[in-house]
Amino acid sequence: MLINEEHHDDDHSFCDHLISEPVKPMHILSHAFAFLVFLSGLVSLVYFYYSTSRRLKEVQQAHLAHLTSSKSEKLVTSRRNMLVLEFRAQLHLTNIFGSKPKKNTSSVDGSDSVNKPKTVNIISDPQGQRQQ
Repeated sequence: MLINEEHHDDDHSFCDHLISEPVKPMHILSHAFAFLVFLSGLVSLVYFYYSTSRRLKEVQQAHLAHLTSSKSEKLVTSRRNMLVLEFRAQLHLTNIFGSKPKKNTSSVDGSDSVNKPKTVNIISDPQGQRQQ
């Protein structure tokens, strides 16, 4: 029923001559249906790929924006903490050393006694008592 008795020796011919005449329309319909199924599958794959790609890109951009904002918040916080630590260190140094040291503007001969370092002389008493 499916195969026709005709035989063609032509190398460029198709196998359509092997199908009987009553089955040919059904054969063409089956090929058309298979082609439509293939096309619909291809179109749906392309559609789902691009829709998923678009949603993934939106999620990545939202995540990147969140990371950028949290990084900037962290940078502001760390900078503020560094400034507080620097201020506290300067405050402690001021408490330890008193006021800021003055620049030594005295002449080379050392006649200015205001900026000279103060020394303590200890003289030993023969009895073992120290005097200043």
